[in-house]
Amino acid sequence: MYHRLVHNPYEPPRADVIDKRKPPGSLVKAVAVGVAIDIGGTALVSFATVVIYAALLTSRGQTSDQIKQAIDTLVPWSGFGLIASLLGCLMSMLAGYQSAAVANRTNYLAPGILSVISTAVGAYAGGGSFPAWVVLALSGITVAMTLSGAWLYMRHVARRT
Repeated sequence: MYHRLVHNPYEPPRADVIDKRKPPGSLVKAVAVGVAIDIGGTALVSFATVVIYAALLTSRGQTSDQIKQAIDTLVPWSGFGLIASLLGCLMSMLAGYQSAAVANRTNYLAPGILSVISTAVGAYAGGGSFPAWVVLALSGITVAMTLSGAWLYMRHVARRT
């Protein structure tokens, strides 16, 4: 109590400064979380979309063989393909955001590694059913969406500080 009464008017005021920044996280964990969200989330969203599409085709009176053929011969630029691609893009963006959040760094290393893994899995999952230019275009979109999710996180963190 005595030290509050004796105050040097020429001394700057003291403040209890707390560093609110979290330390950087594990890159391996950041990439693993991102892969789980991107690959797992895209698989779940794609499954749900196919179920809804099959129900829509069933309500229009198509047979199960017609529905199977319609789903097997999907192209990415059809109406259904665009919806599925948009949902996949949103999952890639969410994965990039979460990967950057777990890594908690000021660079794009974890989301970059995530985008390489995601595009490799996507190209492998395509099984050669698409021409090379389609695979390259979809891979480029995946990388852009993943890194834009990371950019959103870094922008969010920059606003807090």
